[in-house]
Amino acid sequence: MHRANVLAAAASAKAGQSRDLDSDGCLVGNTKRALPAYSGGTVWALHPTSLTAWVRVGCGREYNMWENSQLMSKSSALTARETPVQPVASATAGDLVIHGESFVIDTTDRIQVLDLTDRVTKHAAQFRIREGVLTLWSMHTTCALFINEFQTALVADVTRFLEDIVRRDRYYMHNDPEHSDCDRMNADSHLRATLLGHSLTLQISGGEVVLGQWQRILLAELDGPRARTIRLQVMGIGSN
Repeated sequence: MHRANVLAAAASAKAGQSRDLDSDGCLVGNTKRALPAYSGGTVWALHPTSLTAWVRVGCGREYNMWENSQLMSKSSALTARETPVQPVASATAGDLVIHGESFVIDTTDRIQVLDLTDRVTKHAAQFRIREGVLTLWSMHTTCALFINEFQTALVADVTRFLEDIVRRDRYYMHNDPEHSDCDRMNADSHLRATLLGHSLTLQISGGEVVLGQWQRILLAELDGPRARTIRLQVMGIGSN
């Protein structure tokens, strides 16, 4: 039985509303409800954007249509710094060294997995950090970073897995002009990126990046071909 549906039905019953579950614990019928409040009903209950949902028959077999009870813009929220990120930035304090640098990767396919390991480890070595950390950050919502093996067969498996688990031909509100002003039709790319993540933190020890024998630093292009900016920063105790 689906615990979330049971809880939703119980909450509706408490509010004096009728909610029915089938034998599998699925909500039946078309009914409008408030989204369940997470974290004990504290954070989400106070969120300025109040959401409601139309829940259809079936345990996720039909699409849940979200709509705002308040006016929501079709445009994505913009993140802007007071000053642009510098392509190269360094700072030192005694033996502590911090260096940040951006580099661009040109991809050639809509979905593509590239091995950045050699490039990243070469970058890290030139700053002569003896012990510290290295962080990598993708500056894009549809370009991911992750650790795994790099092998042709496995890359094909990863690509097929992403295409199967988040199908491109499904209906997505992000692709619907009624709800979104994005014309790239790339909702699947955004969802696949949430599965892989956008950043990595690695250790530096003995002047080298710490990785397992078969671990590689991989970039996943999910909406290419594009020019992708990656931000690298190393921080640690410099070598004498």
